This record gives sequence, structure tokens and C-alpha cells, in this order.
Amino acid sequence: MRMKHCRVFLAIVAAMSTSHVLALESNGYTTENGLTIIPILESGLRYNDNYTRTSDAQSSAIFDVKPGVAIESDRNGNRYRVAYQLDAGFHSNTSDDNYVDHTFATNNLVRFTTRHALGFNYAFLTQHDARGSGIASGDALVANLTTPVEYKTHVADATYIFGSDNAKGRIEATLDFEDRTYTNYRGSDVLDTTFDDYLQIGADGAFYVQVLPATQLLLQLDYNNRQYTKNSRSGGSQDYNETYYLTGAVWEITGKTNGKLRLGIQDKKYDDSSREGSDNFSWDLTVEWKPLEYSTLTIDGGLRNEDADTEEGDLDGSRISAQWKHYWLANVYSNLGLNYSRKDYNSVTRTDDTSSASIKLGYELYERVDLVAGWRGEDNDSNSVGYTYNQNVWSLNANFAF
Repeated sequence: MRMKHCRVFLAIVAAMSTSHVLALESNGYTTENGLTIIPILESGLRYNDNYTRTSDAQSSAIFDVKPGVAIESDRNGNRYRVAYQLDAGFHSNTSDDNYVDHTFATNNLVRFTTRHALGFNYAFLTQHDARGSGIASGDALVANLTTPVEYKTHVADATYIFGSDNAKGRIEATLDFEDRTYTNYRGSDVLDTTFDDYLQIGADGAFYVQVLPATQLLLQLDYNNRQYTKNSRSGGSQDYNETYYLTGAVWEITGKTNGKLRLGIQDKKYDDSSREGSDNFSWDLTVEWKPLEYSTLTIDGGLRNEDADTEEGDLDGSRISAQWKHYWLANVYSNLGLNYSRKDYNSVTRTDDTSSASIKLGYELYERVDLVAGWRGEDNDSNSVGYTYNQNVWSLNANFAF
């Protein structure tokens, strides 16, 4: 997990790689000039017994379709990638909650020499918060909203890399930018989304030093400045500066394990002197372990202060998740998941504890078709009225990489 709210190369991962599609062994189509084109299609039917995440559950069958395409080139160590994916969802009981999202992203790396490289990335996303999620969560809001909350986001970054892959040390310096604008409910009495528009710029410096054949130590300084278009609903400035002082390690043992651990201090200061900032311990961890060639365990977690979605101010958020994917046969697998998160809000007396479990059974038909059946259950326990809910989702998916 990157400490910044979003990074561009992650936008491509979110748009494409989180699907089962690109896990399939598709080489796509290669043109005469060396471009690789990978068309993909995800489709699925799910039944959600509480799609608004409220105490008064509303259920619906939802049909999802996600066509997309990725175009990539890799020449002499220079890598270029452009990806687009449409994500549309259609509800059986109401068309008001239907949505169509778009993600366009490009991820590039140019190597000038073995020691000097430049990465530059950009993403444009039109997305939504479904009723009951994000800034549209809670019984009171869901009862008064008629459609999902929609927004668009521009994200860009550029990273200069000094040091070869096999060097004893490596330096990475990054500048990044994020601009989010909500496109509906602007000026609404129910939820005025103009209060949630923001612009963020940041700078990041990281130093890696090789200490073992498969392990690097990390020192990192990460700075963000976020400016909201308007003051908060109560009148004070929402703008702030935050700096992460981090140390950690990155490791990769081929065929066995890889991961990244960072820990340090998050220093957050608001422009409004009446608002209390934070100077707290922060960490994040991602580990992938393969005890067997056909079995993978992934653990992900973190702790940091972040902006609150439905309350003014911020919250202290912690999370931990584990997934185990195991191939029982060459083309039959299961994927089990457990997740827990806790959000302690600082401006109000509210704590949310969210736990979820999931199971998926997959059958890889040929190398480019993945059939998946699954269930996911989620429980949110809040000490604030209107935020406690239970949800179950059953799904059937067919994913294709052509």
C-alpha cells in the first residue's frame, strides 16, 4: 500500500489486474512492430442481500460487464502500457442504482542508461460511490439519495530512478498529483459534494540499499499537500500537509516469497489551527508466500490517519487481510479470504469495526477462460446509530482474455 491516497501505476492494477482475467495465460496479439494487444472481458451475475449497506436491507440481483483492452510494448528495457476498462452494473429491482465507470491509464518506464531511468504515469477515472458506500454511506443518507454519487479523478506521477537493478544502492524521487471532482449532488441539500472536491500534490524520496542477496533496506520521506475547494461544512479549512518518515525492507526470494514492510511516523498538520493534527505511528505490509508451487498466501495490512468519508475531520484506520489461493488440480482452485478493519473517528464519538470473509471456487477452462463461483459476507459493527449492517453476496463470473 502506498501512503499516498492513490498512485497512477496502482490505477492500472485496480483497473485491470485485480480481475482474474490477466491472471490467465494470455499473450494477446502481437503486431509486426512489436505491440502486444490484450482484449479482456469480465462478466458476472451476483445477488446482494443488502446492496445499500443499511439496517433496512434492500436486495437485488446485479449483472456486471467489464470489457477492456491493454496495449503494451517492451523494448530494450523501455516499457510502455496503455489500458482502458469499462465497468457497468445493472440492478434487477431498480435502474436508479445502475452505474457505468471508466478507467484509462498509462504506465511507462524509460531507461536512459543502466543507472538512469524515468517512470511517468497518468490515469483518468470516472467512478462512483454506490448508495451505502464512501461518502454516501449511512442509513440517513441512503434514504434520501436516489442515485450513486459520481466523481472523476486525474492522477499523475513522475519518478526518477538512479541506480541499476543490481546496484548496491538505488534512489527514487517522485512528484505526484491528484485532482478529484464530484459531478452530481453539487449544491444538494441532501449531500453537497462540492465540499469533497480536492487537489493534492506530493513529493517522495526513497533510498534502497542491498543488505542481503534477496533483501533491501528502505528509507523514505513522503510529503503531501491537500487543498479542498471549499471549507468544511462547519466553516473551517479542511486543507492540510502531511509527511511520512519511514523505514523498512523489501525482499524477493524467487518462487518462495516477496514482500514490503514500512513503518514510521505520520505527521499531519491542518491549516486551521483550531483543528488537531496527528503525529502517530504508521505502518504498512504486503507479503506473498508460496509454501508450494500451487499454493499462495497473501497478507496485507496497515495503519494510518486518513480523511473521514461521512464525518468532518479524520480518522485513525487500521486493517489486516489474508488470502489463500490453492490449486487442487491443474485448472481447479479455491481462494479463501479474511479481512478486518477498524476506523476510529476523531471529530465524533464513532468507531466502526468491519470484518468480512469470502470463498471462491474457480475453474480455468483452457488458458484464457476463468469460471468462478463465490460468496462474500461482511459485517460492520458501529457504535454510531445508522452505520451497522450485515451483507452477503453470492456471485457467478466468467472472465476472458483473448
